[in-house]
Amino acid sequence: MQMRTDRIQSRLRLLPAPRVPAVQAGVQGCAGSAATPAGSDTGLVADCDTLLATKAALPGNVSLNWSTAVAIAQWEGVTVSRGRVTEVSLYKKSLSGALPPALGDLTNLKGLDLPSNHLTSLPKELGNLTKLEVLRLSDNPLTSIPKELGKLTNLEYLDLHDNQLTRIPKELGSLTHLEWLSLFGNQLTSIPKELDWLRNQGRVFLSGNPLTTD
Repeated sequence: MQMRTDRIQSRLRLLPAPRVPAVQAGVQGCAGSAATPAGSDTGLVADCDTLLATKAALPGNVSLNWSTAVAIAQWEGVTVSRGRVTEVSLYKKSLSGALPPALGDLTNLKGLDLPSNHLTSLPKELGNLTKLEVLRLSDNPLTSIPKELGKLTNLEYLDLHDNQLTRIPKELGSLTHLEWLSLFGNQLTSIPKELDWLRNQGRVFLSGNPLTTD
């Protein structure tokens, strides 16, 4: 019996040690930190984690003071209202590449302001920001925008001027609260007929596009 036990123990010693999941370097959860101290609204903690994940996913070295060591209300370009992040404004911050999908988790966001950067694509998850009222993405090298932006039914201001857009999704015609759609300085040759109602009210700005149809 003792010999059998010794053999089992010997085999167990030869088995590889259990793998421990790696923790991404430099990324720490917000709960209980200086960013969102104990007692903070759980929604704000989630927003904090979302923004840190977004920062970590952005290519290159983005210079932002977003950190668990700094109160989220003091984060650069971040507005907190009633215990939630309601605005992110990052003008000319050298943001480059694809905008991370994690931003779509900021469901209380009312303003997203990212002009004069180097963003090349937008995630479809932006369509989850159904409380968004202002979206500014001007002066980026965007060649397209996701059709899911047509779900932003509270959007009033959409600024896409001075990009490299070649088409506009017809789904934007569903944005019945839209008061301003700036598209000048792109590469558009036509506009979907679903946006005729907005053009007829003089709310679409199209100068500087090689339009071939009226």
